[in-house]
Amino acid sequence: MKWSSLKTRLTLVNTAIFIIASIVMVFFVNYFEKQNAFKNAEAKSTILLKHNLAIHSYINSKLKPTLFALTDTTRKPDYFDPTWMSSTYAVRNIDKLYRQNSEDGYYYKEAAINSRSPENEADDFERNFIRKLNKDKNVNKLSGIRDFDGKPYFFTLIRGESMEKGCMRCHSTPDNAPANLVKTYGDTRSFNRSIDEAVSAISIRMPLELPYREANVLSAKLSGMLIILLLITFSLQIRFIHQLVLTPLKRFKAETESITNNPENLGSTLPQFDNKEMDEIANSFNCMSGKLKGLVDGLDATIRERTANLSESEAKYRILVNNLSSGVVVHASDSSIIFTNTMASTLLGLSNEQMLGKAAIDPTWCFVQENSKQMPVEEYPVNQVLKSGKPLSGFTLGVCRPDLSDPLWVLCNAYPVESSEGLLQQVVVVFSDITKLKKAENDKLLFEQQIQQTQKLESLGVLAGGIAHDFNNILAIIMGYCALTKMDYEDAEKHIPEIEKAAERAAALCRQMLAYAGKASLTQSQVNTWMLVDEMVSMLKTTTQQNVVIKPELGTDIPMITGDASQIRQVVMNLIINAAEAIGDAEGEIHVKLAKAEITAEQTEVDHLGIIIQAGRYICIEVSDNGCGMDADTRRKIFEPFYTTKFTGRGLGMSAVLGIIKAHDGALLMESQPGLGTTFKVYLPVLISSAETEEVHQKAVSAAWHGSGTILLAEDEEQVKSIAIALLQKMGFTVLHAANGKEALELYQQNAADITMVVTDMGMPVMNGYELFYKLKQLDPKLPIIISSGFGEGDIGSKIPRDAIAGMINKPYNFERLREVLRVVVEGTKSANV
Repeated sequence: MKWSSLKTRLTLVNTAIFIIASIVMVFFVNYFEKQNAFKNAEAKSTILLKHNLAIHSYINSKLKPTLFALTDTTRKPDYFDPTWMSSTYAVRNIDKLYRQNSEDGYYYKEAAINSRSPENEADDFERNFIRKLNKDKNVNKLSGIRDFDGKPYFFTLIRGESMEKGCMRCHSTPDNAPANLVKTYGDTRSFNRSIDEAVSAISIRMPLELPYREANVLSAKLSGMLIILLLITFSLQIRFIHQLVLTPLKRFKAETESITNNPENLGSTLPQFDNKEMDEIANSFNCMSGKLKGLVDGLDATIRERTANLSESEAKYRILVNNLSSGVVVHASDSSIIFTNTMASTLLGLSNEQMLGKAAIDPTWCFVQENSKQMPVEEYPVNQVLKSGKPLSGFTLGVCRPDLSDPLWVLCNAYPVESSEGLLQQVVVVFSDITKLKKAENDKLLFEQQIQQTQKLESLGVLAGGIAHDFNNILAIIMGYCALTKMDYEDAEKHIPEIEKAAERAAALCRQMLAYAGKASLTQSQVNTWMLVDEMVSMLKTTTQQNVVIKPELGTDIPMITGDASQIRQVVMNLIINAAEAIGDAEGEIHVKLAKAEITAEQTEVDHLGIIIQAGRYICIEVSDNGCGMDADTRRKIFEPFYTTKFTGRGLGMSAVLGIIKAHDGALLMESQPGLGTTFKVYLPVLISSAETEEVHQKAVSAAWHGSGTILLAEDEEQVKSIAIALLQKMGFTVLHAANGKEALELYQQNAADITMVVTDMGMPVMNGYELFYKLKQLDPKLPIIISSGFGEGDIGSKIPRDAIAGMINKPYNFERLREVLRVVVEGTKSANV
């Protein structure tokens, strides 16, 4: 017999109902019996309580006043007899007499804290209740069930006596109480009471053990009777279910098995049953059997017809799919291939037999990403769709075939196919050959990169030409004044300042190139923009094409600004070169204007982004041309990094120009239309600064300063080293010199106690300045090291933390600059050692 049979299930259900009903009945009978015992105990407690309270009331209101009145004349002041003078004493003893004649076994006590009689002393539970009575006047009663000595009791606690004025004679102080009372109970118990103080609680406990036992016996008897009744009912129910339900179902089962074992029996009928419900089911079964017979007969013909149509459709589908120009591969839910078309075999280089039944990966070929790295298996189109359950469109990958040297690039689309239940059954991958398109895109990108590189080289050529021209002019000045000095040494004093000025121009030009190359940090100083723009215009006039004319319009009385001169030169140079290239081969003009400008709060001058320029004083550098101009799309992109307008206006980078202007807290305006030229306006703020005054002050301080001690000089250029030694000795220092880092390190190790400072070049043979710096710092972390280099602060700062360098001096430098750097380092070192 199977556990899933209807008979078994009905038996189990009825048995479960019988057991549950029996348990519920036993529980409820026992519960109600115990509730009845609880109520009886509560009723007895109430009767006992009212009885004892009545005795209390009678003694206090009737007996005591009468006796006091009768004995006032004869009773001595020290007289005390608790028999009639204490209602608590009387009630306690009356209760003892009552309990001798009672079988209830109850507990009664008029409990008090610090009571005169030990029999009335409250336990912990009663004591807490009395304290609550004094804290809250609304608390009068507490009742419930508690276990005492392991047995259940119904307990009741109610408010007892409260001190009245008449009670104070015996409960205020021992001095006021009768002497016999003090003699009887002592002078410590139940004194110092106050009027209205709750001093006692009446505590009653009624035993529940016997009532509970009787309740259990009674509930057991009642439950037994109910269980017998349920058992009889259960047996009758099982019998009727067997006759009315199970027997007819067996007949249904036999007929169904007959039809199953022999389909020719389909259409047979069941006889009538003894009850209406089973007859209705039998009629429905007979009707179903007849209709199924007719449907099966018709279904055979339909299946034959549909099979023929399906075979024809499948043949057409295969012809269509095999003639597609795209490859089609169908994967099962485990990624194995279950169908491929002809183009898939052609593109993948595998036959249909090599692919069917295999997973997505095959050792003879693999997929690669667009960056030419091998594609992980989980990124294959089929695996992505199997994981996400979502379609994948426009996915590009390369197919590495063993018979091809280069990957074959395809564009894939993958689609999930779900069953009627919503489960993913298949994945269809469709892919097309885009190798030629991919190659064309790569060729186009390479061509554009070559054009951009050419443009950069052309721009660098323009820049190099201008620098060469400017540098040759500077060298011509230096060589000329040197020749004049040789011819007449008496005029050397007036020639040397001119040579120094030319050398400073050459140094500034080097700093400009270092800044352009990203090797130097910005150097803030007072900038004469009139001289700067004039120099740039003069330099670029000689390098621009003959068809372009540069016309400067430089205003007078242009104020100084605070900024980086080399960076501002780059801005002016970029704008002029861009303007020249925008003109191209046509005749054109470039107007370069310099003027003061002031923007007030009422004005609404906006920059190239439409942001209002802050009010203040500015100098305005304006560069305009009559070249090709720019359309809206070019105007939007011109400030993007590495953007170029190809053959119609190549520049050195407007992104860099904009960055320099923003770094100087300036603003840039642009106006341009196709065919009408372009105008750029650069606003640089005029800042009130005390930099010049401070510089003069520093020079005055530096001019009178001399040093002392030993300096270690590391320099590989012999002439530069000779000049530096002479300058250092002139300032009062003793000089130890080395031609490279290794010699300098050895000298320091031999003379460490005498050397107070190190001045080192960076680019030296054997051991460069960077390695020397870190080795010296390992020997003495506090050793001041000054770096003298022509590389620029930006390059040095990327390799050595700036706060680890005591001082820096860029080549070329003069006597005053070297002395100022040494003074700052020496004085800073002294301050740190104080």
